[in-house]
Amino acid sequence: MKKFIGWVLVGFCSLLLIVFLSSLIIISPEFADNQKPILESLSTIGGFVLIITILTVGLINGIKRIRKPSQYEINEYNGELNLELNGQIKYEDYRNYILTQTFKKPIYLVLFVVFMLLIISLLVSEAGIISQFMDNPLIFIVFGAVFLAPVITLIQIKKIYKTNKFFHEVLTYRINNEGICIKGKTVDSTQNWSHFYQIKETKSFFMLYQGKMVATILDKSMFNEEESEEFQCFIKSLNIFKK
Repeated sequence: MKKFIGWVLVGFCSLLLIVFLSSLIIISPEFADNQKPILESLSTIGGFVLIITILTVGLINGIKRIRKPSQYEINEYNGELNLELNGQIKYEDYRNYILTQTFKKPIYLVLFVVFMLLIISLLVSEAGIISQFMDNPLIFIVFGAVFLAPVITLIQIKKIYKTNKFFHEVLTYRINNEGICIKGKTVDSTQNWSHFYQIKETKSFFMLYQGKMVATILDKSMFNEEESEEFQCFIKSLNIFKK
């Protein structure tokens, strides 16, 4: 299904890109000769550019869906890994991670582009801005989505962090060649490395995924420089997809 959607995106976006790029080339000479206001001409060209940007993002996303996963080199690790870490996940780091993962999705880029197109149309239109708001409910929907989505997301993040006891405990992580043992007041978990299918490194965390939406989070601030380098060398020896 993933590859099918990828091929649909590639075909659809490629076709529309050809159409819009051809149209832009055809109408470009007309802009040099016409007497339209500069702002109106720029808004028309800007609309074409923004639409082409959306289609390009869709094309790239489609290619990512159909291409084979990259083959990662697995390095040997002959040492004895024995790390003991203590720490608590900070709200600011967790919030920033979730926001980054949420708003980098293509749907939000498309929504932002639509928002910019509406702004341009409001500025160049001869009708008043207030009357356009009253006559076009789509404007309310787009503006509401752009401004409310971050607020709603922040509320949800804070609620999840506040109600999840895991985030409020100082946990002890014992990491060795076999797996990870996590202990706290209400947590006592041991996981072998074979339980993880993907490792993702971000600015603040090592994310060890057991499932698509389930991950063990290791805060980088718990590691000193030597421990971080040793852990990174170790995970490169695992037969786990790395991102």
